[in-house]
Amino acid sequence: KLGDYVVVHVGFAISTVDETEAQEVFEFLRQMDELAELEIPQTG
Repeated sequence: KLGDYVVVHVGFAISTVDETEAQEVFEFLRQMDELAELEIPQTG
């Protein structure tokens, strides 16, 4: 339904979450992105 938040995996909605849980997931993903920027590049 328009306005709902859903968890999508491989193109399929697998669950509906409320806005609070969706915001927590978005924050977690932002933190993961910040950590990725801090990783030391491997040279080989």
